[in-house]
Amino acid sequence: MSRYFIAGNFWLVAALLIFIGKRYERSEPTMYTVFGVGRYFSEGEYTTLTLGTLAIAVAFFTAAVVSSRRPQG
Repeated sequence: MSRYFIAGNFWLVAALLIFIGKRYERSEPTMYTVFGVGRYFSEGEYTTLTLGTLAIAVAFFTAAVVSSRRPQG
């Protein structure tokens, strides 16, 4: 198992926790927190955070596929 695959799984779990932990805090302007802990995120920041962690996971999974297809030796 590739280290890239393990790192991809880590970032995928992080993205899922951020997505599942979304908690609505304020209405004007709309703000969210992750499981009610930490700072407030606006809608754009929260979406960027979630999509950013997913993009990192996809990049690591792509690296895992490319490294597994490369000839060993």
